[in-house]
Amino acid sequence: MPYPLLTPIGKILLHAIFDIRLSIDAPLPSGHYIISANHHSWLDPILITLIWPRSVDLMYIGPGDVVINTWWKKWFIGGLHRVILTPQRSGWLGMAASKQVLQGFDAGLSLLIFPEGDAYPQEGRIQPFYNGVAYFALKKGLPIVPVGLCGTADLYYRKRIFVHIGMPIEIPRSPQYDKKQVEDTLKIIEDSIRRSIDGYRDPDVTSKPLHWLTHLM
Repeated sequence: MPYPLLTPIGKILLHAIFDIRLSIDAPLPSGHYIISANHHSWLDPILITLIWPRSVDLMYIGPGDVVINTWWKKWFIGGLHRVILTPQRSGWLGMAASKQVLQGFDAGLSLLIFPEGDAYPQEGRIQPFYNGVAYFALKKGLPIVPVGLCGTADLYYRKRIFVHIGMPIEIPRSPQYDKKQVEDTLKIIEDSIRRSIDGYRDPDVTSKPLHWLTHLM
């Protein structure tokens, strides 16, 4: 299947299977930027890509042992040249992946990143962030668009999923950043995402059609 067809077909399937609720606090930045989101499941990067309110050239970061661990994933990912594979799931990107991201920024691409490093299937909570998102933002002086996701940990047919796109966070360029700047930047991002998911609890339902979707990938 030609890759340009994947997006419209994906949007149709996404909205047919799930009940997506999108809220946006402010206009998106005019140039390229970093999208930073909490992470519950395999659906998160697909969801953000398909519902994003404005066309944007995105690059993605993902652990190689998960992204291409089956033949069909290798086939699919092979056509998406903007997927940057990391050596492991621990949150450490490695020099090669970091260099690819910086080159992508120079080419005008935006980045989708999950600072927790791995999926954390507990709704309303997030794990501590790794430094990568702050490193890239400070290095290039790019704004960060925080995204709060609720409802993607446990998936089934017509599950209601909330996507909250927060106020863009302006990050001044600081190539010679220090530890405090990184910590302060991470806290601002984390606080913004935490506010958007705080208090969410999954609905108590007796029937979960197509519940196997939770463990699809």
